[in-house]
This record gives sequence, structure tokens and C-alpha cells, in this order.
Amino acid sequence: MKPINELPFLRQYDKLLAVIVLIALVISLFYLTNAGMARKSSEDAYLTELEQLQPVGKPLGKIVMDQYGSAVSMIKTPSLVTPPSKQGHGFMTAERRVTCVEEMCQKPIPYTCKKCPFCGKVQPLPKEDDPELDSDGDGVSDKREIALGLNPTDPNDVLADLDNDGFSNLLEVQAGTNIKDAQSHPSLMNLLRVKSVQSLKIPFVFSGLNKMPDGKLQMVFNIAEPRKTFWMKEGEAIGESGWIAVTAEKKFVDRKNEKLGGVLQKLEVSTVVVKRKSDNKEVTMVINEGRKDTDVEATIVLPLDQTVYTAVEGGKIKVREETYRVVSIDKEAASVIVENESTGKQKKITKLD
Repeated sequence: MKPINELPFLRQYDKLLAVIVLIALVISLFYLTNAGMARKSSEDAYLTELEQLQPVGKPLGKIVMDQYGSAVSMIKTPSLVTPPSKQGHGFMTAERRVTCVEEMCQKPIPYTCKKCPFCGKVQPLPKEDDPELDSDGDGVSDKREIALGLNPTDPNDVLADLDNDGFSNLLEVQAGTNIKDAQSHPSLMNLLRVKSVQSLKIPFVFSGLNKMPDGKLQMVFNIAEPRKTFWMKEGEAIGESGWIAVTAEKKFVDRKNEKLGGVLQKLEVSTVVVKRKSDNKEVTMVINEGRKDTDVEATIVLPLDQTVYTAVEGGKIKVREETYRVVSIDKEAASVIVENESTGKQKKITKLD
């Protein structure tokens, strides 16, 4: 056998390889040529089909250029910028906004919004639109103070008395009177104060009851100042006290005397009825009981001129041109309720500070 390297086709392997490569190139060129022709044919068919297509639906109408023209006109001649309003919004400035007062909402809303558009909560008025705004907290609104010539930022000016009628500017504003006219002022009952409240007592003591020979009863009364004793019969005046002895009744009760070992003794409990001349008020007194309370009297003062008035329940006092009836007196609270006779208005008068 011949060695492998001596075979004829192996000695010409390089030429054989070149022939194989050349054949492959010819085949590739043929394939590419046919593929290009096929693609060109497909594109021509697609363009032909595309040209044959017809639009579906109504044909387009004439294009209106009005909006375009309007936009171009605004660009060429822009409108003037509106100056910011009192709410604080305008060119390059956002509208003034606040948050809703409803805690669960808290969404931003316009400053002047009266009702939240999100939750429906009614919003408080802006300060500048609030007629009840009181910047200095003196009890009078800013609007009212400006109208009266007062300072809406000074809390002390309402305490002054511009017309020197004894009433502060605040009291006159509350009463609706003129703070600059001394003849125009609230009722004087607004100034009255209670100085003291005390009980009034009968000025004498019922100390004895004697049976006279004629069978009638004789009543004995003692007055401490001046020291006097009066023996009166039914219907007689008791000195100059202003009281009259009306009727008497002699009575005894049995009571144990503990100091004597519980021995029963007769104790006199005789009574007498006396009547006040001024108003016919009757009071029943028990023998040796002491001076009896008859009324509660109030001492009332007008601080404006320090005039003092005294009255009991149902009585009257005249304060300058006004007359007041004392409706009731509260001794514990030292207060009095009075009623203006002309208007019927009542007021509780408290103790003087």
C-alpha cells in the first residue's frame, strides 16, 4: 500500500478546497438574486393594492381655521393682566386659600368661601367681612367703635365716660343710648347697689297681761329706748311707736321643770296681736318672747352721687326722676329686686363692692 500522503487527491487538496468554496459562492449568489426579485415583486403587489384602496365613511369637510386664527391673534395682541384683588390673587399670584375648618376635611378652599365644596361645612366669615369682629376684645365690635369715634384697637376706651353722665361708654352702647349726650343714659337702676340688708324689729316687748276688775285684759309693753312701760287696752295706741294693741289672749301650758325634778308647772304663753298704723300689718307676739322681726329692710346707694335710700319689700324709692318698687329682698345674698314703675322692667341689685 501507498502512504496516505502519496494519494493523488490529497496532493491536490488545496485546489479541491478552492473549487468547493467557488461552488458555494455561486449557489449563494443565485439564492440572493432570486430572493431580491421575489421581494421586489411582493412590494410592487402591495403598492398596487394600496393604490386601489378607497376611503370608508363621509369625506372630510372644509377645515375651519377660526380657532387657530383666534389663538394667533391672542399671541400677537395679548390681553392686559388684571391687578391683584383684595383677596390677593392675580398675575403670577395664586388665589388666597385657607383650609376647611372641619377637622376631618381640612381641604384647601377659597378664602371667601362660605361653605366647603367638599364636606359642606359652613365656614366662618373673613375678619374684614365679619360685622361682629372685636379686635381689642372690649365687648364692642370694630364697626361700632369706628362709627362712635372710638379706637377699635384700644380695650380701655369703652371704660371711659365721654359725656360724664355716670355711665361708661360700654354701658351706654349696651343700653343703646348716646355716649356723647349726658341727657341720654341707661336707667339709673343699672347703677344702684345694695349697701346693707337688715331686719326691722318691733320697738317694744310684750311683757305682761293682766285681768282688770271689769273683766277686760290689760296689756303691758316695755320700750327700751327711751325706757318706758305702757299699760294698754284693746284698740289703744302703744305710745308713739306707730302700733296699736288689737287683741289679747291669756293662756297657760303645763311644762316639766327639770331643775325641780320634773315637777309640772304652769307656764304663761299669753299672746297679743298688734297692728302697724302705716300699712295695717298685724303681728302676733308671745309674752316675754322679745322683740319680734317685722320686715327686712334694704339700704340702697346710688354711687353716682352717694345718695342713700331705704325700703322694705313692697315699698318704693324715688331715684331722681325714676320711681322703683322693691319687689323682694334676699337677706342672705344681700340682693334686691326692683321694678321700674314706668316701664315695668325689673333688675336684680347686688351688694356694693
